[in-house]
Amino acid sequence: MRKVINAVTGGRARNVNDDMASLPIKVLASAVRQELTAGQCVDNLRRAIERQLKLAATYVTLLPGLPLTAPVRAWTDQVLHDLAAVQAGALPPKDIVFATLDGPPGTGKTLIAESLAHTAGWKFVPSSVGTWFTSGDGALGGVAKNLKSFMDATLASEPAIGFLDELDAIPNRATMDNRGRDWWTTIINLFLTEIDRVRKSNKKVLLLGATNYYDRLDDALVRPGRLQQRVRVLPPQSEDEVVAVLRHYLGAEIAASDLVKLARVGSGAVPAAVEGWVKEGRAAARLAGRPLAIGDLLSAMVPVDTRTSADIRAIAIHEAGHTVVAHSLGRKVESVSIIPEGESGGHTLIRFPTIVPVWTDLLDDVAVTLGGRAADIVLGKGANAGAEGDLAKATTRLIEGYASQGMRDNLVHGPALGVRNAEYRADVNADLKRQLARAISIIEAYHKVTLMLADKLIEQKVLVASEIIAVFEYCDAVSALTKSKRGWTEPQLLEIRAGI
Repeated sequence: MRKVINAVTGGRARNVNDDMASLPIKVLASAVRQELTAGQCVDNLRRAIERQLKLAATYVTLLPGLPLTAPVRAWTDQVLHDLAAVQAGALPPKDIVFATLDGPPGTGKTLIAESLAHTAGWKFVPSSVGTWFTSGDGALGGVAKNLKSFMDATLASEPAIGFLDELDAIPNRATMDNRGRDWWTTIINLFLTEIDRVRKSNKKVLLLGATNYYDRLDDALVRPGRLQQRVRVLPPQSEDEVVAVLRHYLGAEIAASDLVKLARVGSGAVPAAVEGWVKEGRAAARLAGRPLAIGDLLSAMVPVDTRTSADIRAIAIHEAGHTVVAHSLGRKVESVSIIPEGESGGHTLIRFPTIVPVWTDLLDDVAVTLGGRAADIVLGKGANAGAEGDLAKATTRLIEGYASQGMRDNLVHGPALGVRNAEYRADVNADLKRQLARAISIIEAYHKVTLMLADKLIEQKVLVASEIIAVFEYCDAVSALTKSKRGWTEPQLLEIRAGI
């Protein structure tokens, strides 16, 4: 090692030890360079040893061991390829594509970024917008200093991945009110300038941001050259992906056949929720003095239901209404559940067909959102308080179409002019009534399907896409047989129904 440093730099290396000489070849090639002195090379090797010790002390699962969705896996594979090319000198650092990880809380955005760094052998430098305020006096100068310190630390740690969480805490200048504009504009402009500084530095640095609300980000922040690539980090989208997450946290503790049962109950859950269930299940098993069992996990996943049977049925009818309207309008329903989550008594996970909807798509969204209320009216005891969240969502969606997205005659962007949403009250109310009437007509046409879905939800708590489609197919088959007047007997119909 001493001879190599002498041959490369022409200087004499002191304090070289066996640990330094046994570092991976790519680390050695990065640490020992012609433009450095022998002492600087030795310092690089010492820091590399320190990084390895820190990695050993804080174990992070590498990317091959993480249960990623297919789109995220494809993105990480591409990034790893690019980072390796940068390390080898085959790709200029300025060509690394900075990105924003976007998804709901608990999907593992921070874990993915950290695992990416460790898998590539790069330093992970994390921060968040919140810490810029809490680690100082919160004044403009203190926040600016913390921002620059994060960028400086990332550049000084090359090769490094700088990760900034809570990106949406930096407001969008297009929707910002005048009171905070002067203060925030200084921070936003500084942040954009710092990103450009990193880009122009020719340092081996990848910048990643993370947000739960991508639509709140400033356009200049995610334009090409900055945090431009949007990476959707979503909950598991299929039963196989849920099984993979369960297997990641459970290892071989639970049989594969039982994992499928658990995946059905946990459909739509984010990885953080799955990790929490596993910890609760293991705690229950330890208390009982026995190995982990599927019952321990189910108890954690499905808390004791203290709701009355009447309330459970009302919720099942409501969620079945969302499902029926969505399916009838060509939307794929991934799963429907009556397992309570926070303030929600149930939820329906629907895959919407486009991220650039037109007006008819928006109206379909509103009809689906009001599908639960429609079922309450047609098959329940009438409209109830459980639809409050649906009304808020549908109203907000329509207001955005009118006031912000130019989907009707008005092309003025309301927030930019400070136009109040109340000005659209009459139009939005009329649209809500029309889409509710549309949803009601769908429920009336598919009332048998809705009731059957509600019954199955009460029985199984969760239904996945294949089971939902099977109910529709069964009802269609029964309807066709009835119209054909072939005289099928009740046992024969029961046999068909058993297929679902």
